[in-house]
Amino acid sequence: MTSLTQFRDILPKRIVRWYRQEFAWLGEQTGPARDLDVLLLQFDQEAMGMTSDKIKLLDPLKGLIEQKRSQSHKELKDVFQTTRYLRLMGDWCDYLATPVPVHTNLPDAERPIITVGTERIVWMYKQVRRRGKKLNGKSAVARLHEFRKDCKKLRYLMIFFEDLYSSKLMQPLIKAVTKLQDAFGTIRDLEVQQRILKEFHSALTNENGLSQDSLGEIEAWERKLKRHKRKLRTKCAKQLSSFDRPKNQARFRDLFSVLHEGNRPV
Repeated sequence: MTSLTQFRDILPKRIVRWYRQEFAWLGEQTGPARDLDVLLLQFDQEAMGMTSDKIKLLDPLKGLIEQKRSQSHKELKDVFQTTRYLRLMGDWCDYLATPVPVHTNLPDAERPIITVGTERIVWMYKQVRRRGKKLNGKSAVARLHEFRKDCKKLRYLMIFFEDLYSSKLMQPLIKAVTKLQDAFGTIRDLEVQQRILKEFHSALTNENGLSQDSLGEIEAWERKLKRHKRKLRTKCAKQLSSFDRPKNQARFRDLFSVLHEGNRPV
């Protein structure tokens, strides 16, 4: 869906609108399972630095995560059997296999691919820089998440059109954008993990027989996530500064000759 939204003047509007809606729905279905997968991986990483006694205290929490994860995977498996999903996959494959029309009124469909690709990449690069300059240590997580999505759009565009440009110049730029996206993406993951842990903490607190020591370890993990998120904000600022350094700006100028020309928004 991220790439699809960048080709509004290449594909018919009704196609973009329809598949954007359907792939957004699919993303909503896969999100919960993905978030619990990440949380369980995070749990296992945390456990590597703990004593066996502390790990045992967190067994009730891990059991609940695994239970919810298993349930979420089952629900996702059911989604993959629905008429809506099967129709989406079938229709999308059929559309991609449909021959391209000889003539079209779509503004960008008949323009040179390198021209369109360069315009898209340059415009999104400028957007990332512009929005990145407005972020600070107190920016809301929602704004950081939106910025991460901008980085993802830029990375996908660069990968999609990668073969049109010098690999020697393109690869370092893709790597820089990926690092930026990953840093801001980790903040989003921690935000989700904090929310899930809060819900699970509440559920376990209401259960009989759970020791105060176990609850204390869960609270300690929650505090650790909060500290980690604060540190990540500093890391994000450094990654943003690294991405926008003169060396990368020069690489973009060298790779995309129209960087300083007026490029129309997409």
